[in-house]
Amino acid sequence: MALGKSLSAVSIDEAWSDLRHHLDWTQGKGTLVFIATESRAQAESLRERAALWAQRTGEPWMRVPENDSAAPWLRRHLPQRGILWVELWDNAARIAVLHVLNEVRIRFARPGGGCLVLCGPVRLLEESAREAADLWSIRSFAHAVRGVVPTYTEMAPERTEMPLSSNGGYRSVWRVTLLPEMRNERAATVLRDVDQARTLLSSDPVHARRLLDGSKNADSELARVLFGLVRAEIGGLFDDVVAVEANLSSTLKHMADFPSDFRVQVADAALGISERFGAYDAASAAAEESLGIRRGLVDVLGTPESRRDLSVSLNNVGRVAEARGDWGAAGRAYEESLGVRRGLVDVLGTPESRRDLSVSLNNVGRVAEARGDWGAAGRAYEESLDLARDLADSLGTPESLRDLVISLSNLAGVVEQLGDAERAESLRAERDRIAKILDSGSSET
Repeated sequence: MALGKSLSAVSIDEAWSDLRHHLDWTQGKGTLVFIATESRAQAESLRERAALWAQRTGEPWMRVPENDSAAPWLRRHLPQRGILWVELWDNAARIAVLHVLNEVRIRFARPGGGCLVLCGPVRLLEESAREAADLWSIRSFAHAVRGVVPTYTEMAPERTEMPLSSNGGYRSVWRVTLLPEMRNERAATVLRDVDQARTLLSSDPVHARRLLDGSKNADSELARVLFGLVRAEIGGLFDDVVAVEANLSSTLKHMADFPSDFRVQVADAALGISERFGAYDAASAAAEESLGIRRGLVDVLGTPESRRDLSVSLNNVGRVAEARGDWGAAGRAYEESLGVRRGLVDVLGTPESRRDLSVSLNNVGRVAEARGDWGAAGRAYEESLDLARDLADSLGTPESLRDLVISLSNLAGVVEQLGDAERAESLRAERDRIAKILDSGSSET
C-alpha cells in the first residue's frame, strides 16, 4: 500500500503545533491521530504538552495504561470525551489494540467523542496500514517525528509555513553570560546557533525553529537550556502557550547542574519570556527558581548587592502570584521584600535603596487595596508618598517625578475610599500638575 502524501516528517514542535490546532478545531468530535516517535522521550514531550493543553482548556484527559488490558479497556469504553492518549510500545499489545480499534471504528462517528491519540514507534504506522486498514483510512492525520523515516512510503515535501504577521514588533531581549569555566569551543558554537535563531524571530520564526532542529549541537546540555528559551519564544509567537510552558519547563530541568550564577540568569530569562506570552505556570516556576538561588547566594555572600537581588526575586514572585490572582502568595512575597529593603535603607541610605523601599510599599499597598483593607493600604501608600516626595525634591529627575505621580494617584484612590474626598481631590490636583511638568519636559517643581 502506498501511503505517500498522507505523512509528514516533522520536528517535535511541528508535531505538537499540528496536534494543538487539531485539538482546538475538533473539540467534541471523534477523531483519530497516529504519531510515530523515535524514542519514548519524544512521546513523553508530546504527551506532557497535550496534558497541559487539556488542563488549560478544561478538556478531559486520560492516558490508557500501557499493558495487556489496553485492548479490552478500549473495547468497553470508547468513545471517550476529551483526549484519550494511548502509547503502544509493546509489540503484542500494539497489534491487539489495532485489531480492536479496527473492529469498533464506527464508534468514532458517535456524538460526544474526543480525540484518540495512538503514539508509538515507527512500526505503528506500518502496522496500522497493514493490520487495521479500515481504521487507518479514517485517521485525522499521521505524523512521523523527524529522524523517523518510514521506508514504506515517500515522505511529503518540506512544509512551507508562513510566519505570523504580528511578529514584526517582537524583540528577544534576554541575556545570559557564560561563566569562565563554561567557555569552550562547543559552547561558542551553541551561542552562535542561539544568536542566529534569535535574529530570525521577528521575521521568520519557522526558519528559526528549523535552524535549531538542524543544529549539530542540539544534544549538549547547554543547547538544551538555551535552545529551550528560543523554542519557548517561537511557541509564543505562534500563540501556543502550551509550547511556551513545555519548553521553559524543560529548560529549567536541564539547567540543574550548572553553576548558580548561570542558573539565575536563565531563570530570569525564562521569567521574562513566560510573562511576555502569558505562560504563568512557567512564570511561577521560573520566579521560584530564581528566588531559591538568590536565597542561597545571600546565605553565602550576605552582601547588600545579594540582598537587593533577593528583594527583586521576591517582587517577581509576588508579581506573578498577583497576575494569577493569588493575593495571599503575592502579599507574603511583597512583605518579605519590604523587610529586606527596609534593612538596606538602614545600611545604605542611598537614593536607590529608598526608591526600592517606595516601590515595595506600593506593592504591599496594592495587595491590601485588592483585599479591601483600606487602612493598611493607606499606611503603605502614605509612607511611599513621603519617600517619593523626598526623592523628587532632592533629585528632580523625570524618574523621581514619575514615581511621585504614581504615589499620589495610589493614595488619592484610598483616601477617597476612606471618605476624605477633599484630600483625594488635593492629591489628584498635585498629581496632574506634576504630570503636566513631565509632559512639557520640564523638571521644575
